[in-house]
Amino acid sequence: MGHETDDVFVSELVSIASDALGIPASEIPIGASFQNGLGVDSLGMMEIVLAVESRFQVRIPETEIGRFADGSITDAAAYVRAKRRLREGD
Repeated sequence: MGHETDDVFVSELVSIASDALGIPASEIPIGASFQNGLGVDSLGMMEIVLAVESRFQVRIPETEIGRFADGSITDAAAYVRAKRRLREGD
């Protein structure tokens, strides 16, 4: 289930999920959804969202949290990358 990646966004998101779930990063599949694949509940999702916002200096609107929860770590990495590009473009 381990993952080899040089994508800093994916690596950081795995670390955040690992901390929130209390499981080793090597056991977190990057293609599994937070909610259905990793079993993150709404409180855990809020913890992850707050950590992502803090780590990457992005804002995830409340209306987007459900979509974020339904997505995978790779989806979240793409989302954060896009948010950062938008912010840096301002």
